[in-house]
This record gives sequence, structure tokens and C-alpha cells, in this order.
Amino acid sequence: MEDTAENDKHVKKYWAFVSYSSKDKKWGKWLHNRLESFPIPKEFQGTELFDGAVLGKDLKPCFRDRDELSGSADLGPAIFKALNSTRYLIVLCSPNSAKSEWVNKEIEDFKEIGGEKRILALILDGEPNSDGDTECFPPALRYPAEPLAGDLRKEGDGKERGFLQSNFGNRPA
Repeated sequence: MEDTAENDKHVKKYWAFVSYSSKDKKWGKWLHNRLESFPIPKEFQGTELFDGAVLGKDLKPCFRDRDELSGSADLGPAIFKALNSTRYLIVLCSPNSAKSEWVNKEIEDFKEIGGEKRILALILDGEPNSDGDTECFPPALRYPAEPLAGDLRKEGDGKERGFLQSNFGNRPA
């Protein structure tokens, strides 16, 4: 009989895990809703991904802490379990998230479980590589190399275009 614990670590329940600072919760809720209501074009439905999952009509479910862990007393293990059960980590980048220990830890943990190539960044506010209070990337996202990022800022691509250009689902595993 196969070891079920070994098999469980390959099962991915969530399409994406949305990581953000609690100060950016409005954006976290927006992205979560946008992801779960994003229609997969018919020509991509039925496509098998790197982990054997098959694309359906949408990207449900996606993980957002406020929705999934509202009653959890011990967040650390619950967050790690969710990270281990997700295909992509999407980091909402702002000066708030750059200073958030939780956001940084989520990035570190996702890298630790082998997800480094499946991290997507969306810039909400601030500046990449500003080395000051306006820095938008958390430390674990900056090193060893700064990520490609969709830019949701008004002076960038804007909310909808930045979302569509973020390459969600178009990155190699």
C-alpha cells in the first residue's frame, strides 16, 4: 500500500494563495474575487497542468486567509498546510507587504516547499528596489532575484491590465 502522507503532499487543493498585508485587505479581497470569477477560455479548458490538475471553467478555489482561516486558533501550521496545497503564490506588493513578517514568511515557506518558480507578484503601491519606506517587494521576494511583476498602479498598467499581464498560469513550473 502506498504511503498516503507522501501522496497528500502532491495534492493541490488551491489554484492560488493570495498573500498580502492586512493593511491591503481590500486589494486581497478584490484579487481573490477576481481570480475565482475569472473565466478560463474554452480553448484552455481541459488542459493538464504540471501537477496533473486539469483546467476547468474557472480558478476555484483560491486561498485567502480571511475566508479560509476565520476560526483557526493556530495560524502558522494552517498557513503552511494551505501553502503546501496550492499551485501558485500571488504576492500583493506594497510598502505594507514589504514590511510584513507574515507575507515574507509565506514567501519563504512557499520557496522551501519547491514553489519558487510559481510565485507571481502584483505591485499595488511603492517602488521596486527603492531601499526605503517606498520599497514594495518583501525581502524574500527580492533575493536571489527580483521577480517579474504585474503593475496594478495607475502610473503602471492599471488594475485590469496589470492583472491580465501578470502571467497567471503562463509560467513554467
